[in-house]
This record gives sequence, structure tokens and C-alpha cells, in this order.
Amino acid sequence: MLFGQPIKAYSLLTLLLLIFARTAAAVDWFVAVNGNDSATTSGSINNPFASINGAFGQGYAGPGDTVYVRGGTYALNQEQRISAGGTAQAPITVRPYPNETVILDGSGIPSSEPAVLTVLASHVIVEGFNVRNSTGIGIQIWPDSAPVENVVIQNNTIHDCQKSGLFIGHKLDQTTAGVSNVQILNNTLYHNVLENQARTWESNWHPTLGILYSQDILVRNNQVYENYGEGISLMQSRRINVIRNVVHDNYSVNLYIDGSVQTRHEANLVYSTGQQAYFRDFYRTPGRPSLPASGIQIANESWSDWTNPLTASDNTIINNIFIKNRAALNYGGYQTGGGLNNVRFAFNTLYGQVETALQIDPDTHSNNEIANNIWMQIGGIPQTWLSGDTSGFRFHHNLWFGGLPESVAQSSTDVYADPAFAQAGGYAPNHYVVQSASPAVSAGQTLATVTGDYASRLRQNPPTLGAFEPQNSVVLAGLTSAGSIYYSDNLSGWINIPGGLDQLVTGDFNGDGKTDLAGLTGAGQIFYSTNLVTWTHLPGTLNKLATGDFNGDGKTDLAGLTGAGQIFYSTDRLQWASIFGQLNKLAGETD
Repeated sequence: MLFGQPIKAYSLLTLLLLIFARTAAAVDWFVAVNGNDSATTSGSINNPFASINGAFGQGYAGPGDTVYVRGGTYALNQEQRISAGGTAQAPITVRPYPNETVILDGSGIPSSEPAVLTVLASHVIVEGFNVRNSTGIGIQIWPDSAPVENVVIQNNTIHDCQKSGLFIGHKLDQTTAGVSNVQILNNTLYHNVLENQARTWESNWHPTLGILYSQDILVRNNQVYENYGEGISLMQSRRINVIRNVVHDNYSVNLYIDGSVQTRHEANLVYSTGQQAYFRDFYRTPGRPSLPASGIQIANESWSDWTNPLTASDNTIINNIFIKNRAALNYGGYQTGGGLNNVRFAFNTLYGQVETALQIDPDTHSNNEIANNIWMQIGGIPQTWLSGDTSGFRFHHNLWFGGLPESVAQSSTDVYADPAFAQAGGYAPNHYVVQSASPAVSAGQTLATVTGDYASRLRQNPPTLGAFEPQNSVVLAGLTSAGSIYYSDNLSGWINIPGGLDQLVTGDFNGDGKTDLAGLTGAGQIFYSTNLVTWTHLPGTLNKLATGDFNGDGKTDLAGLTGAGQIFYSTDRLQWASIFGQLNKLAGETD
């Protein structure tokens, strides 16, 4: 019954046809800079809308549909709102038309409007946009009342926004499932939070990538750098996974856990390059220098509109690399306080933090484990600053170099030696692979919840300290057409090695049971690597290269031909011996 009257047969039939049409075939809608949002616009490729808002008018984009935005720069004068959603089986996708670049420029949007692009509905995919110059936020998920879930925001570049580059949350409190099951993947965020460019204590700042009152969120493979706000900030949220992001040179904090629980920060590369434009004056003390952001900081802030606030606890921080931050791990006891509780900080690699590697404010702490890490400081900078009651910490199986930690952080299971990094001091992850003879190798204790390392290889038993198991276990190796060198040790991803070669061969040149690489440049120069990071030059030039164990010592040797067909071999990688005769090809050569 409808308003007390029977539904007419033809009305029911029409309704069923409309439902069937929606589920039977997805519709492509089009937006273009020369489009029109009038009532007569069809949204076809030949009669496109002028805005994303137009595509979400009454009766337009729905479950399973794709809104294609044609290439060009959209000088927007109002917020774009994705106001209709899809279903779990048929999400709505909003993306640029294939092989076209779309710039959403928010410089003309009134500052009273919150964002360039706002997602208000569930089961939505937003991908591939360049969002810039927002007077507020770049992209946000911010439902007013109905919960939003199952949204993917991926492959976007967001920059030069006055506030956050990307923010998700809602007006309700953390006890309400307002935003959940969101994936934030492969986005690049830089030069955002321009409201804080002056960096004064009075200026306000947002997080660059902020998550508030949300749960079950994945933040993976994003680049967040050179922003005047915190890098990735989790506030009053639950079960957030922050994995494989590169976060550097942000203001105050690179990774922030603010009153959030059950978060997991894994395999992130977090550092400062010393760009003072993003430093903070932490102490407001004349003559005391400004400092870069902390690597990861945990605290419990208090805001008047936070009801029943969470206290940070049950947070896992593993397999990360921290380079030249203010501190790698910092607990701040300001505002609400509450201490560190149930934190596991394990298998991390820390190099050259500039104030102290570990800084914990006095508070009441409980059940925190700090284990299997490599702590390397330079220039006499302290390893630890622990004050107050430290009974809530258990330190074990750490390697310390460049200074001793305070006695409370020392353990009989520790190692005090140079970790023998492949190439410490830079910002590439593979610079912090330990060499095969490192004292960190097999010096750790197995932890049931940490089964892999930074590069997703299985942890050995006993495991190696720090972010990496030794990295000399090549399964596949190869060259791109441009000569870039890549190898894989897990058949699921590739790792780049600096340099360029025209030919590549594999072998165990030093007899350590692990695969090494050798190759030729286009000019015939010969190089080999036994650590998959740095290359050693062998004198001479060759045109072709092959491998074998020529003297039976269990190590791989090299052989090759010159351009004239002369034959040479080496069993020690120091000098070449010639073989009488000339050849055009060698058995096992690479081309």
C-alpha cells in the first residue's frame, strides 16, 4: 500500500524494470571542463556534466556506475560532493578518463566550505586525481549522520592545501561506527597545512593525513612529505593499520598516535632530511634550536568535543626504519596523560636521531615491550631519556651502538657493537640491510606476532635484529629496458638496486650460500655486488659475461668475451686469466 492506495500494476512493472536496469548494466557518466550541469544534460560522453556534483544529481550515478572526469584543470568555486553510494558488489567509482590528467583546483572555493572533494556515501572508489590549492581540506570523508563504510581513496596527488590533504572522520564520537573499512592507498601528499607555514605557537595546524573517530582503516603505500602539519595522525580511532608508507620532513610529528588503540605501524620509512622549513621550536627557549619531527609519537590529547575519549593502548610498532628524526619513539605526557600501555616496539632500525632515540615523559606506564631493535646513534646524541617510574617497560635483545642506553634499558641479551649496515647515512631502505657478518644476525628472539621483515621475507629462527633479515637471497633478478636493476626474494615484489647495467648474471661469488649479482655496463665495464646494495668494479672490459665454478671451490667464478672474441676468466674477482683462442658465444651467456 502507498498512502493508503493499492499500487497500480503498471507502476510496479515500471519500478521493477528500473531496478533490473540498475543491477543488469552499470552506467558510465562523464564530466568535462566544457560540460554543463543543466537539467537537460544527459551525462553522456558527448553531453557531459560540468562537475562531479552534476553527476551525483537526482537519479544519476548509482551502484556499479563509473563517473569519468575528462582531462583538464577544473577551477572549482564550490565543494564537490559524492552524495550517492554503491553496494558491496557494485561500488561507485569516480576517476579520470583513461590516460587523461585531471586537476581539481580549489583556490576559488570559499573558505567556509570544508574541502575540494567530500565523500558522503558508502561503497565508493575515488582514484587518480590531482587535488591542489584547497582553501580547506583536499579530500575528506565526513558523513553528517549516516555511517560511511567501504571507501577506497587511491592513487591521488594532493598538495598545497590550507588544511589537511586527506582527512576522514565524522561529527559523532568514537563510540559510533561513523567511518569504517576505508583503504587509503598509494596517494602522495605534500606542501599541505599551509595555514601553519609561519610555524608559530599561536598558528593552528591540521594533520596532513588525519583519521578521527574511525575504525578498521588501512593506510598503505602513501608518500607524505614536506607538510606544515603532522604526517599521518590517528585520533580517537581503533584498529588502524599504517603499513609501507614513506613519511618524512613534516612538522612536529611524522607518525602520531593520539588516543587511539589497536593500531599497527609496520614497515614504514620515517625520516628527516634536515629541511629546517619544517622544524618546530619545541621549547620556546632562546638559543635552543628548532628540531625536526619525531618519528612516531604517542599521546592523549584532550578536546572539549571529545566525549568518552579513548586512552592510547595496545599499539604495535614493528619493522620500521627511523632516520634522523627528533626521536624515533616519543611518549608525551601532556594534556590528559595516561602513560604508555601495551605497546610493542620491535624489529625496528633506528639511525642518527638528533635529540634522543627514545624519549619517554614521566607517567604511569604498563606492559610495554621494546625488543629486537637496532639503535645506532652518531655524534654523542643520547640513546634514551627515561624519567619517572620505568617499571612498565621490558627491554631485551636490542643492539646498541654509538652510546649506551640508561641502565633500565639494558639487558643481558643485548648486543653492543657496530651493526654493519650496508651503507648507513642515506635514506634508502636497503642502506640499512645488515651485512652477513653483522652481530645482529640471528641475535634476536622470535616473537609470534612478527613473522616477516621490512621486505616481507619470513623471519628466521632465531631472527635478525632490526627491520631486515639479511637481504642476500635472490630468487629472481633482472634489468629494465633502461638498464635499471631489480631483484625479488619473495616472488611478490621487486627491490631496486642503484646503478645501471646492460647485462646481468647471478652466482654465489663469496661462498656464503647467498645469491650475488654481476654485470656489464654498455661500455663493457664489469661490476659485482655481494650485498645487493653497493657495486665493486673489476678492472678490464668485456662484451659478454657468463658464470660457473671453474676451480671447484664452491664459489661462482666469472668468464667473458671481449668484443674481438678473446676469452677471459676470473676465480678471485681480482684479476683475469686468458684462454687461448677466440669465441663468438659463451655457454650460459645472457644474450
